[in-house]
Amino acid sequence: MTKKIKSQYKTVIIGSGPAGLSAALRLHAGGMKDFLLLERDASTGGILNQCIHNGFGLKIFREDLTGPEFARRLEAQLPDEAEVLTGAMVSSVNRKHGGGFRLRVHSRELGLLSIGTETVITATGCRERTRENIEVPGTRPAGVFTAGQAQALLNLRHYGIGCRFVIQGSGDIGLIMARRLTIEGFKVLAVFERLPYLSGSIRNKVQCLDHFGIPLHLGRQISEIRGRGRLTSVETSAVDKGLHPVPGGDMDFNCDTVLFAAGLIPELETVKSAGLCLSDRFHPDANSAFETTVTGLFAAGNCLHINDLADSAAEEGSKAAESVLTYLTDRDRFRGDVIPSRPYTEPAPNRNLDADYFTKLEREKLMVCIICPEGCLLSEGVYGCRRGEEYFRQTHGSQRSGSQAEGFRQRVSTTVEITIAGVPVIIPAVSAEEIPVRFISEAVSALKRSAESYAGEGDSVIVGAGEAKYTFKLCRPAKRG
Repeated sequence: MTKKIKSQYKTVIIGSGPAGLSAALRLHAGGMKDFLLLERDASTGGILNQCIHNGFGLKIFREDLTGPEFARRLEAQLPDEAEVLTGAMVSSVNRKHGGGFRLRVHSRELGLLSIGTETVITATGCRERTRENIEVPGTRPAGVFTAGQAQALLNLRHYGIGCRFVIQGSGDIGLIMARRLTIEGFKVLAVFERLPYLSGSIRNKVQCLDHFGIPLHLGRQISEIRGRGRLTSVETSAVDKGLHPVPGGDMDFNCDTVLFAAGLIPELETVKSAGLCLSDRFHPDANSAFETTVTGLFAAGNCLHINDLADSAAEEGSKAAESVLTYLTDRDRFRGDVIPSRPYTEPAPNRNLDADYFTKLEREKLMVCIICPEGCLLSEGVYGCRRGEEYFRQTHGSQRSGSQAEGFRQRVSTTVEITIAGVPVIIPAVSAEEIPVRFISEAVSALKRSAESYAGEGDSVIVGAGEAKYTFKLCRPAKRG
């Protein structure tokens, strides 16, 4: 049931991803009830809803959660009386004479709305760079996607978008999608990275590529897309450190689908009308209190800068809300505490994670721990922590069989279609235990067969793979929206 929306608030939060939800929680914890959380999608959670892999919540909840689980955990803390409007698209944010803002909002249920507010927290996330952004020539066939598009189509819609894939970009989303596609039975031929070093985390390179035998080509980029009705192949070129083509370094790959994971751009179109200044073409200037160059307009999460972890974006949302509380209650103290410096530290690129580095790991028989985002290097007697030692003992000495590592295990996430109250829905499912990599496909196939007859009672399904039984937890849909 939709709550009545007022025409004036003290604060409006745009976006209900990790930063937006955390901002709402901090406002409510600080005693503010006069705020509105807007979300353009049908339910809260933002990008978390399609990120069904685990690795979320390690900083905030000290648990290894999937994206939907992380979103539901945040939502559960938001009281029922909090005003949330989903299916609401903000088309403009304009400053009012005398202070404050006027938002133009298009609601699926309520139509066109004009909402006033003293402050705005924009937590609108980011958008992906496309083939056009990185200027890849060739034809325009079907089968060309960004990694996020493919993730949404596969995880939220169960669409089969191709069979044989290549991926341009070794950022975390590209690595994660390589594993995700492989788990679902598709063939990922290769991941290309035009830089001479890995763009994502070494932990994701190991668990998403190495464990599944997917090759990574550093210093290589797609130079031409081929095909008419459907993609038939891509041409790739070797590039030097200056990103100039290397003569004789061309390679062709026959594939029907290509994903571009070529970086992210902060999404700020809705607030540019307020007079926002950008420090470069994409990123907003902000002071130590997360306030932008527009007085009373705050930014947090990936619309401010690209975070490595959703937990970090959530922490920024909470800090921005804390600043808003001070701004609204004691403007003098707020101004006295603010300094003109960025409220975040820009992560340094992984320039050391180049081909020589990975050769060294293999030569010295060093193991990368995948238990947490630290990605510690392990060897006999050097473990980093107790869990690192357990991981080393479990996997040390394993022999490779084909393209898969015999001793490697991972928790597995996928999606299943079940019926709830007579309505078929697609929901994420994640294994409670780690499953040997060589049995993952078998376990996922068994889960999907079991889900066909699932009656909707309970929150788990037990399946057999190899000689063992594994429990998959079902992640319930969002309650709001």
